[in-house]
Amino acid sequence: MRRGGGRHARVGVAVAAVVLGCPGASENGSETLVLSSSTAATETTETTLVTVTLTGVTGYGSDPSEGLSAGSESEGTTAATTTGGTTKGVSAGGTGDSDTSGTSSTGDDREEAVCGDGVVAGDEECDEGEANGDMTYGGCLVDCTLGPHCGDGAKQALELCDETAMIDDEPAVACVGCRWDAAILYVTSGVTQGAIASPDDFCADHVPPEVALLGWEVRAFIAESGGWPLDWLPGGPVVQLKGELLGSSFGKLSAVAATILDENGDEIKSGSGVWTNVTGSGGEPAAAADCKGWSFGEPPEKGHHGNVKDAKKWADTGTSYCTAQHHLYCVAFSN
Repeated sequence: MRRGGGRHARVGVAVAAVVLGCPGASENGSETLVLSSSTAATETTETTLVTVTLTGVTGYGSDPSEGLSAGSESEGTTAATTTGGTTKGVSAGGTGDSDTSGTSSTGDDREEAVCGDGVVAGDEECDEGEANGDMTYGGCLVDCTLGPHCGDGAKQALELCDETAMIDDEPAVACVGCRWDAAILYVTSGVTQGAIASPDDFCADHVPPEVALLGWEVRAFIAESGGWPLDWLPGGPVVQLKGELLGSSFGKLSAVAATILDENGDEIKSGSGVWTNVTGSGGEPAAAADCKGWSFGEPPEKGHHGNVKDAKKWADTGTSYCTAQHHLYCVAFSN
């Protein structure tokens, strides 16, 4: 691969025939031999006249195989006739036969890759022309190789993953298209009273940047207006933002395998209550309470909550007054 410069086209030329003309007399008494060659190209035919002045002609009119020569052997004007794969030479410097049967001389017709021409060719990974040199995610570098991108084996800032997660040397969940092939469960870093108004919007305000770029659906893991998360929760594995497996499915998430992290991948440091009004599997708890549809925060109204630091009671711990400040669980999944 080379950079810059123009393109070179190669054109093959075949000499079709050489017609030997009769010698003519010149003014100084020497003889002139006229050679006519027909040159065939792809679309045009050219006829070239080559005039050779003979001085001291030898062999003219004798056996044709002896050829025809004139002048010094160092002179290099040459004509050739090809018949049946054998080339017979007639030159101003000597003669000779060359057997070309069964052989051909062809150039490499493949175009050489030119980095920067905007065309991906040869061993180039990319070529954006004048836009080469883009160091951002998915860009093309000045040497026509890819910059940071999905599949380079390194997790970039805009990716959830870039290879299969390995936990205890065993694959936990597949990384497909630089995203986990699973639902992501996280807890919000922020807190709110029981009068939440819109739990889904609260989760949208605490969405991980990687998830936001994926365009995944994000919903609060909470019971709203009589609807239960079990009605819409996706099937399949449940993982942390960084890919650590929490459970094989929400239906079997009565206990999580690890402390649930927030949207930044960190553990919650202050407070541990999380508004839920659901069980760990997304169903109705024994003591349901939702602060009047998560719209009223004054006592004696109460809301059901879980404990983010309790693996077994992460979603179903008990109730508290709606004036309490608790977190929310959020689920991000491909839609």
